[in-house]
Amino acid sequence: RVPLYHSTFIKTKDDIHNLSGIRKILESQLSKKLNEELKEITEHRNWLSHGERDDVGKQSSLRIKDIYDILTDIIGKL
Repeated sequence: RVPLYHSTFIKTKDDIHNLSGIRKILESQLSKKLNEELKEITEHRNWLSHGERDDVGKQSSLRIKDIYDILTDIIGKL
């Protein structure tokens, strides 16, 4: 288990806001399936936060319950 806020990975306060960086940190702790699901959630988040533009992120068909279950599973693995 690697603590999420481990000082080796998070060097400045800005590092915690970098979703792709956080995903990269978690990559070795998660199965391929969970990594792909986290990537899909992140892409959907990017799509939403940038005004649902086609050039940023990607819309997901995951339901809120699916996202909750995936994130709960990820947290359980840490």
